[in-house]
Amino acid sequence: RMKEEAAPTGQAAAATWLVSFLPYLIVLWSFYGGFSIVADLVAGEKERGSLETLLVSPIPRSSIAIGKFLALSCVAFASATSALLGVVAIGLLPIPAAKQIFEGGGGITVLQAAAVLLTLVPLVLFFSGLLLAVSTFSRNMREANGYLGWLSFVVLVPAIASQFIGFTDLASSPILPFIPILNSATVLRDALMDNLDLYRFAVTFLITVGLAIGGILLSVRLFQKESVLLRM
Repeated sequence: RMKEEAAPTGQAAAATWLVSFLPYLIVLWSFYGGFSIVADLVAGEKERGSLETLLVSPIPRSSIAIGKFLALSCVAFASATSALLGVVAIGLLPIPAAKQIFEGGGGITVLQAAAVLLTLVPLVLFFSGLLLAVSTFSRNMREANGYLGWLSFVVLVPAIASQFIGFTDLASSPILPFIPILNSATVLRDALMDNLDLYRFAVTFLITVGLAIGGILLSVRLFQKESVLLRM
């Protein structure tokens, strides 16, 4: 159900729309930053036959999996933080719209940035673990891209919903912090608007950390299975 409230106009309306849109972009870049390279990371090596060479090396398979996971996470995190840096840059611009977005201008505060980063890091790790698991399970790049297409749809739905949920009664729903991806996007929006709820932030952080650990363990487990690694 939509909430009844005074509608902002002019620059205030544009600022509200931008702050609602930014978490959507940050979540998408967290996912698609790794999406663009993950198919080649394991499935591509299977297809080229170069994975076997890596597997016969004395390096433990768990270390190989973690190395690929960390590389993927770094790319995804760099992609996501580019959005955050863009927010800071906008806040520093001497234009009226920036002051509408950030009260007093000057970009986001240290506490806001900390909340965003503490939400963003486990989200990136969760996405990276999930993406790497899909690439590891797939026989080749074509199959990996097929699975990734369906996975991107699962990520897109809550990311898109985050743009509008702040204007509905669902924004105050007690189950919202327990919905993966949507909870992170909502916390990001609240942090950017300097309206952070500590309970929602804590629940979202713990759930996303748990999902991130699950994604990492799944990737490592798949990497230790011959039946999965040698699927052709």
